[in-house]
Amino acid sequence: PLLRKDTLPVFYQALATEVVKAHRNFKENQESDDMCILQLSQIIECFEAMANYIRSKDNRALLSVVLKSSRLFIEQMTKRTISYLSSRFKTHRSAVVSILKRFQIGTKTLQIVCSHVKIVRDIQLSSYVPALKKALEIVIYQAKALLTDNNAPANAFYLGALKHRDITGAEVSSQVSLSNKSSCHITIVLIYHVYRWKDTNGI
Repeated sequence: PLLRKDTLPVFYQALATEVVKAHRNFKENQESDDMCILQLSQIIECFEAMANYIRSKDNRALLSVVLKSSRLFIEQMTKRTISYLSSRFKTHRSAVVSILKRFQIGTKTLQIVCSHVKIVRDIQLSSYVPALKKALEIVIYQAKALLTDNNAPANAFYLGALKHRDITGAEVSSQVSLSNKSSCHITIVLIYHVYRWKDTNGI
């Protein structure tokens, strides 16, 4: 078979490239709203799976791919996707919340990857982290705007810091973590409160 341990990085790179490309080529006006939401949900699901796969493979080549490709993916979220989701929030609220949940899972994994890179002191991989953190910071404030624009209650959004963990999920000291105010952490808290609002209001 072509997919082997030594060829895995090549396949993973190809997958990451296609996921980013699919997101970049997403066009909201070519299909009905239902089809667009479905297509976007599938793209986000692929992003989540791609990011989570790294948890079981402590492979430097894969870490490099996910750090670089995730930034490109998240930048597409900030350029178009968050705005589109906001415009469809009232008519497709459950679907939008589901998409945000999947996106949150992916960003949680990125936080773990960022912490792991810091722990192992990989200089080259660490060089990709600032741009990724910046992209995450921008997307989180756009997500806040999404809630504000759709009249979400005040307690539906909260900025805070969560515990830092390594790639295995174990908690690590803040002295070796990236930042106690990491945008990745803020993303997790945000989506948690979106779901609390959803459940409270019987949506």
